[in-house]
Amino acid sequence: MQLRTFGGQGAGERPSRPAGRMTVHLGADAAQLSSLRRLTRTYLRQRGVSGCTTADVVLAVHEAAVNAARHGEGPVEVQIEVADGEVATTVCDEGAGHRPHAARQAVPRP
Repeated sequence: MQLRTFGGQGAGERPSRPAGRMTVHLGADAAQLSSLRRLTRTYLRQRGVSGCTTADVVLAVHEAAVNAARHGEGPVEVQIEVADGEVATTVCDEGAGHRPHAARQAVPRP
């Protein structure tokens, strides 16, 4: 599973810290998933990302990581990168994934 999210700093805002990338490896443990929210929030704030964008990214990353831990295979890797006023995130697991049309077919029709 991969999620890539972009969000600007807002009009005229520039990151106060240098660009960089944070990579976190975690399992399905609830405590690790909880700490991911704190780590993500801290990392983004340290790079001057606006509060609104930070809140959106924290939620999106957490939801994607929970889904990867619950439905994927192996450890979950989360990467967050801040560069040029944008935030890019990737959440991956080691599972093979699924065919999108197979998921739609699994839902019975009334």
